[in-house]
Amino acid sequence: SGIPEEFEMYVFDRWGQVVLHSEDLDLLWDGSYKGALAPQDSYIWKVNYKLFNETGTNTQIGHVNLFR
Repeated sequence: SGIPEEFEMYVFDRWGQVVLHSEDLDLLWDGSYKGALAPQDSYIWKVNYKLFNETGTNTQIGHVNLFR
């Protein structure tokens, strides 16, 4: 456990378009896309990370519902 050595996060809309890509662990998605509010909808998130002293990359996938 702990802080990852490598980190990459994506948020996708329902059509698979990337609305957020970040390698910054401190960046939280604020529900915007290209400077405007993203539509109320379901989004998929995917995180790839590698922990120190581990081989291989871990992946976690989930969804978030954006309500306004």
